[in-house]
Amino acid sequence: MSSLLRSCKFVRFLAGITRNISFGNGGRPDTLDVGVNHNPNLYRGLAIRALATQQNISLRQDSNLDKSLKRIDQEARRAGRVSKREIDEILEEIKQTRSATSSQSLMVIRCCGNLVPEEHPEVRTKLVQEIWNTLESLGVPMDISHYNALLRVYLENGHKFEPSEFLSQLEKKGVEPNRVTYQRLVAQHCQKGDMDGATKILQVMREKQMPINEAVFNALITGHSQNSDMESARGILSVMKQAGLEPGPETYTALLCGHAKQGDIEAIRAVLTEAESQNIEFLDRDFFDVIFSLSEAGHVQHVDEIMGLLKKRPGFGQECVNIILRLVNIGQEDVGKKLLSMMPASIRQGQDGPEAIPVGSFFVKQLVKANRPVEKVISICEELQNSGANTKACLLALEMALVAGKEQVAYALMHKMKEQGTPLRQHFFWPLLVNQQKKKSVEGLCQVLVEMQKLGVPIKGETIREYVIDALRGSPLDKINLLRSCGVSIGSAAVSVVVSLLENENLAGATEIVSKVSANYPHELIKRPLGKAFGQKKNTDQLVTFIQHAVVSRNSTDEGETEKSSAKSEVVVGDYVIECLINISESRGEVLHSILKGLVDCGLSISVASAEKLQDMLGSELTPEISELLGTLTSGNLEPQAVQGSNLELSANMSIAGLETLYTSLQARGQPTRLIRKNLLIRYCRTKNLEKAEEIKKSLDDENFVHSVGTLALLMDLYASHNKLEEALEVKKIIQERDPDMTLDNGKLVRLALVQMKAGKFEDGLNTLKSTCEHTTEDKSREMFYVSNASFELLNYLAEQKEEEKLKSAMDILIASKAVPINNVLLGCLVKVKLLKDDLPGAMEQFKWCCEQHRATPWKSELTRRLISSEDAASLQKLTDLSTQVHGEVNSLYDLVFAFVECGRIRQARRILETPGLRARTFRMNSACERFCEDGKSSPLEGLLEATKDLHHVDRSNIFLNLLKLYCKNDETDKALDLWTQAQEEDFTPSEEFLSVLGSQLKKHNMEIPFSMPEVVKPIQAESKPIAPRQSAMPRKDAPVQQRERVATSDMETMELRQALRRSDVDKALELKNRIQEKGKLLVLRDYSLLIENLVNKDRVGEAYKITKEMLHNKMFPMTRVFRYLLNKVAAVGDIDGIVELGDFLDDEQKRQVSYDNRLGNAYLFAGKANEYLDMMSANLNNAKSDDDVTKLAEKFPRGSALGILTRHPELTDKLSGIAESFAEKGHPAAFNVLWMHYFASGRYDEAGQIWDKYLSKTKRLMFQHICQQSRRNNDPILCSNLLGLLLPSEYVSAGAKGNVLSCLIDVLVNTEKYEDAVASITASQKDIGLEYINSTALLRLKTALEAQGKVFPFTIPPKNASKATLTTSSDDD
Repeated sequence: MSSLLRSCKFVRFLAGITRNISFGNGGRPDTLDVGVNHNPNLYRGLAIRALATQQNISLRQDSNLDKSLKRIDQEARRAGRVSKREIDEILEEIKQTRSATSSQSLMVIRCCGNLVPEEHPEVRTKLVQEIWNTLESLGVPMDISHYNALLRVYLENGHKFEPSEFLSQLEKKGVEPNRVTYQRLVAQHCQKGDMDGATKILQVMREKQMPINEAVFNALITGHSQNSDMESARGILSVMKQAGLEPGPETYTALLCGHAKQGDIEAIRAVLTEAESQNIEFLDRDFFDVIFSLSEAGHVQHVDEIMGLLKKRPGFGQECVNIILRLVNIGQEDVGKKLLSMMPASIRQGQDGPEAIPVGSFFVKQLVKANRPVEKVISICEELQNSGANTKACLLALEMALVAGKEQVAYALMHKMKEQGTPLRQHFFWPLLVNQQKKKSVEGLCQVLVEMQKLGVPIKGETIREYVIDALRGSPLDKINLLRSCGVSIGSAAVSVVVSLLENENLAGATEIVSKVSANYPHELIKRPLGKAFGQKKNTDQLVTFIQHAVVSRNSTDEGETEKSSAKSEVVVGDYVIECLINISESRGEVLHSILKGLVDCGLSISVASAEKLQDMLGSELTPEISELLGTLTSGNLEPQAVQGSNLELSANMSIAGLETLYTSLQARGQPTRLIRKNLLIRYCRTKNLEKAEEIKKSLDDENFVHSVGTLALLMDLYASHNKLEEALEVKKIIQERDPDMTLDNGKLVRLALVQMKAGKFEDGLNTLKSTCEHTTEDKSREMFYVSNASFELLNYLAEQKEEEKLKSAMDILIASKAVPINNVLLGCLVKVKLLKDDLPGAMEQFKWCCEQHRATPWKSELTRRLISSEDAASLQKLTDLSTQVHGEVNSLYDLVFAFVECGRIRQARRILETPGLRARTFRMNSACERFCEDGKSSPLEGLLEATKDLHHVDRSNIFLNLLKLYCKNDETDKALDLWTQAQEEDFTPSEEFLSVLGSQLKKHNMEIPFSMPEVVKPIQAESKPIAPRQSAMPRKDAPVQQRERVATSDMETMELRQALRRSDVDKALELKNRIQEKGKLLVLRDYSLLIENLVNKDRVGEAYKITKEMLHNKMFPMTRVFRYLLNKVAAVGDIDGIVELGDFLDDEQKRQVSYDNRLGNAYLFAGKANEYLDMMSANLNNAKSDDDVTKLAEKFPRGSALGILTRHPELTDKLSGIAESFAEKGHPAAFNVLWMHYFASGRYDEAGQIWDKYLSKTKRLMFQHICQQSRRNNDPILCSNLLGLLLPSEYVSAGAKGNVLSCLIDVLVNTEKYEDAVASITASQKDIGLEYINSTALLRLKTALEAQGKVFPFTIPPKNASKATLTTSSDDD
C-alpha cells in the first residue's frame, strides 16, 4: 500500500509539472504546436504578430522552453532516459532567455540523475551544480521541492556531501526542510554507511513528529549493507512490521542488493524464496539493480543466475539499455554484452521485406565514450559484425571516436576497418584535422595527413583547402614543401596554396606560385577568387601572367587536382576574363582593353561565347579597339607562346580545327605536313567525315605513304559506316595481307556484318559476326560502348525488316561470343520484331524469356501501354510480376502508374498510388514529370496531378511546376493561372520557382499578378506561340445582366458547397447547388466548373454533362481545363451526339480553346466510326464554296485524332492521304504533316521522304513531336537521328526546333548508355545548332553519366536563359 501511495504521489508530482508546462502560457503552446504541424503559414503569421510587444516575446520564449521540457519529459517516460545534449540545450535556452518558472527549473534539476545513464555520475553532478548556480544567479524562485530534487540527484549520482552543511544552507536561505528532506538526508548518511548520522536525523524527525515511511527503512537496509552488517539489515524487516509497514518489492530489492555487494548468492536465494512466500512480485528493474550491485562489487559469476529471473515484460528493452549504459561506465561491458543478447530484436520493413534493426549501436558508442580499452572496443565490434547483429559496429565506434576527439582510438579502428576491407573516406579525418586546428598544432595536422597516407586514403584538394592550408605558417613555397613532406602531391599542394592566396586577395603571390609550379589548376575552382583578387588592385600584367601560366600548366601536366576540368583552353581564358570584369566597377573598358591586349601578346585565345558575353557586359563602353581585339582572340589564328615541344609533337592532341589551321599554315610556309595529314586522316575517320578522309588519303597515297594497320582498320570502319561494302572489304583484305595475325576489334566487325546484311549477304554477315570474340582490351568501357552501338544497329535493322529468324541467329552469335554485354537495348529488338508483326502474345513470351534468362525488361513501357490499350488485364499482371522480379515491386508499380497516366487511365493509376505501404519514390516521380514536360505532354502531367490529389505521401511540387512550365511554353496563360488557383483549392503551397515562372508569364501578357512575386524571378526559357486572351473565366458580353452583375455569395450554403467540393462530396454539393438556385441565385463560374470536375472524377459524366449544358445555356463557359476534361471523357465513350450537342453552344474561338475538332474526331474513333468521320471531312471539303471556307476547314483539321486514326486503323491511310491531297491542292498542305509523321515514325522513310520533298521541305510550321515521342518511348536513337539528319540542312526549320530533336537524341542515347555517340552527335551538329538551343537537362544528364564513368564532358553548358526564339514548333495538337 505504501508503495502504491508513493507512486500516486509521484504521478501527481509529474502531473503538476506537466500542467505547468502545458498551460503556463494560457494554453498557447499547444495551439502553436498544431500550427507548426499542419499550417506553417499560420505559425509564421502568429510569430510575426508575437513580435509586437515584449510581453509576447517573453511568452514565445517561455513556450519554447515548455516545449523542450515537454519533449524530454515524454522521452523520459518512454525510454527512462534523456541525453545530456538535450539538457545542455535547455540550460542554454534558460541562459539566453534569463528566466525560468519554478516548475521548469524543478524539471531540469530532476533530469540530472539516473535519467542520464550514459554519463558518469561525476559528470551528472557537475551538470546539476551548473544548473543550480545558473538558476540562483537568475533569481529563479526555488522552494524546498527544488532542494529535495537536488538531494535526490546527489543520491542517484553517489555524490558525497555533508548533510549538516546542507541543512545550514537551507537555514541561511530561509527555507524550511520537510519530511522528504530528512528522508533523503538519512539516505545520504546510509549511502556512506554512517549509521550514527542517520540515527541523528531520525531523532530530529521523531522530535518533529514526522512519519517514517518505507523509503527510510530501505535506506537503513542499504546503510547496514554498506557496513557488511547483513544481520542488522535483515532485522529492519522486523522493525518495519512492528511499525505497521509491510515490506514491499523495493525493500526486498534493497536487501538483495546488500547481499549482492557481499557476493552471497545463497542469501540472495533465501531472500527471493521469502519474498515469494510473501507474494512479493519483482519487476525487471529490481533484478537489474541486483545485477548492477553484483557487477559493481566484482561478483559477476553470479550474474547469469539473476538474469535467468528476468521476465522481459513491456519496457524491458529500454530498461535493458539503461542498465547496459551504467554497466559500461563501471567497466563491466562483458555483463552488458550478455544483457544485450537478451534484448528483443526490433523489426522494420525493408525494401525486400521485414528486416532486423542493427543491435547494439548504443552499446558500441558507450564503449568509446566511457574510454574502454580500444582492444576491447574492437573485439566487441568484430563480434557484433561477425554475428550479423550489427554490420556497421566499427563504423559507429569510429564515428563516436571522431566526435569525442579520441584520435588513437580512431586510428586503431580505421586500421582494423582497412584490414576488414571497409573503404575509408577522406571525410573520416576532417574532425581530427579540426581538433588539431583548435590546438593550433601544425605538427598534429601533418601527423593526420601522414596517417591518411598510411591508411591508403588519397589526400584530396578539398581536405587541404578546407582543413589544413589556413593553419600553416610561412611563405607559400614553405607551405608547399611542408605539404609535400606529408605525402601531398606537388600539384594538389600548389592548387590549394594558390586558391588560399587568391581568397586572401594576394594575386602577386598566386602568380608567383603558378609561374614556378606546373600543375593542373582547375579554372572552376580558381576563377571566382581570381576575379575578386584582381578587382582589388587591377594589376593586368599579373593577371595575364597568371592566366598564361595556369593555362599552359593545365595543358602540359596531369598532376594536381584529380578532378581535371574538361573545358577547352579558350573557354577557360574567357571565363577568367569574364569573372575579372564582373569584379570591376569603374573604367571597365580601359581595364579590359589592357587585359585583351596582354592575352593577344601571349598568343592566348578565347571562345566566341566568351567574347559575346564580354561585349554584352561592356554595353556602351565597347570600343572598336576592344571589338578588334576580341575578333583576334576568337579567330583561332593565335599560337600560345609558352607551349612546350614542337607542333608535330603536339599535333596528336590537337583538335581537328587546330590541325587544319596548322596544316594550312605549314603548307603555306612550305614545311613538311605528312604527320599532320596522318593525324587529320585518323581524326576524319573517327568523326566519320568520308569526304575529307578520302581527300587526305589520296594526298598521302600519291606520296606512297604506307598507312599503319590501325589506320587501315579505321578506314574500313569509315567505309562500313557509309555503307560502302566493296571499299570496306578491300581495306580488310589489305589488313589481312599486311598482318595475318591482326585481330579487328569487335565493333568494327559488327559494323561490317551490318553492311553485308544490308547488301543482301546475310550468310557472309553471320560469318563476320562469328569472328567476334570475348572482349579483352584494356579500354573496356570505350570498346564496349562502340560494340554495343554497332550491335544494336545490326539487330534493330533485322527487327525493322521483320526478319525474326535471322534476328535470333544474330542474337545467338552475340550471346555465345560474349562480344557485347546483353542488355535491355539489344534484347528490345527481339520484342520489337514481335510487335511490328502485331504478335502481342509472342512479344509477351519473348519478354518473359528476357526476364528469366537475362534479368532484363526490354520494351516494357511500350508493352505495358499496348496491354492497357487492349485491356488485357491478365497479361498486364503477368508483365508486372516479371518486372517485379527484376526491378522490385515499388519500381514496377511506379512504372505501371506512369503507363496508366499516359493512357489516360487516371483511376487505375490512383489506385496503385493508394496501395498501403507503397513508399514514395520522389526521384521516379520527378523524372517522369521532367520527361513529360520535355516531350510536351500535358495530359499525363494533368493526369498525375489528378491521380495524386490528397495523397500526402507524394510530393506534388514537381508535378505542379512542370505542368506550369509546359503551359507557359505553349503560352497557355489561362491554364497557368487556373493551375495556381487549383493549387489553392487543394491546399497546396506553390514553391517560389512556381510563382516566379507564373509571375513572368502574367507580366509578359500585361496581366495582373494576384500574388507577391518572390525576390528572385527565374526567366521562362522557352518562347511561346500566341494564344487568344483568357476568356473562359469570364461570361460573355451578351450574357444576361443578372449574370454579369452577380457576385460570389458569402452565405452559409455557398461556403458549405465549396467545402463539399474540396472533400469531393458531390452528392452534398449537388444538393446545395439546387438549394442555392431555388433562391434565385447563380453559382460563380469556378464553383460550377469544380462541381463538373468532381462529377467526372466520380465517373458521373452524365450529370456533369447536364450541368455543362445548363451553364452554356446561361451563356457561361466552364473553365477551359475542366471543359476539355469533360469532352475527353465524352469522346472516350464514343458519344458523338453529345460532343456535337455541346459544340452547338460554342463559337469558333471557344472551340479552338478546347480543341473541339480533335475531341469530335476522337469520339468517332472510339465509336468505331473513323471511316464515317473521314467521309464527313471529305464531303465538307468538297462542299466548300470559297477559299475562306477551305481555310477554316484546314484550321479545324484534327491533327491529334488523325494520328490516332492512322495508328488504330492503318487501312484508312489511303483515304486520309486523299483528304490531305485535296487540302494541298487548295493551298493547305499542313494535313500532310500528320501523314509524314506517321510514315516517319513507322520507319516508312520512302513515303515520308516523298511528302517531305513535295509539301513540307519549305514549311515554317513543322510538327514532329510524335516522332520524338516514338523515339523516346522505344529508346530508338536511329529514328531520332534520321529526323535530325533531315532537319539539319533545312533553312526553314529554326535552330530551336533542331535543338529539340537533338535534345531528344541525346536523351535516348543516354538512356541506352551510348554516351560517346551523344557527344559525337553534339559535335557534328554544332555548326547548325548552338549549345544554347539544346535542352540543358539533356546536357546535364549526359555530363553526369560521363563523369560517373570518369570521362570528360567536352562542352560548357550555357545558362538557361541563353536559348533563342524559335518559329518552328515540335508540338502536335492534342
